[in-house]
Amino acid sequence: MGFPADGVLLTKWSSKPADHKIVRVRNNQRRHRERVKSRIADLESRLAETQLELQRALSTIERLTAEPGHAACHRSTIAPGDADRNTPLLGCASSTTTTETWSVDEESCCDLNPPGPEESTTRCRDAYKIIAEQNYAGLDAFTLREWLQPGFRGASAKDDGCRVENGLLFSLLDHISSS
Repeated sequence: MGFPADGVLLTKWSSKPADHKIVRVRNNQRRHRERVKSRIADLESRLAETQLELQRALSTIERLTAEPGHAACHRSTIAPGDADRNTPLLGCASSTTTTETWSVDEESCCDLNPPGPEESTTRCRDAYKIIAEQNYAGLDAFTLREWLQPGFRGASAKDDGCRVENGLLFSLLDHISSS
């Protein structure tokens, strides 16, 4: 089976040890198991981080829904399918604000927290006038109210009516005027 070459007998098979293939396969399997374990550990750590983030988000949601006056106020004035033209646009404005298309009454205004000292707000009745002029998209009152609802604040002075956060107002104006 061998061929003589300068007096040395060579086999026609590999010069590697007989157990080389077994060792190579075993090492490949070991490396594969290590990669799988590493991947599992990575996925488990990402899962733990995501679960922690979810818990924080749920506690924030719970805290925000438990705030008095904020969630209960708007839930009582907005019902599904209530998106007709007579729906109050900004349910926290004073009773003196009326228009031909949307009515805003004082009954839908709740005891909201006043704006913070660093918070920039606009009176709801002024915001309504600006929105009515810029509503090129033709969004209905329900949609507009849903957009602004998180930004509603109580009056900063007596008989001032409610206020709306400027950041939300400007983002709404940008949306309706560019649509």
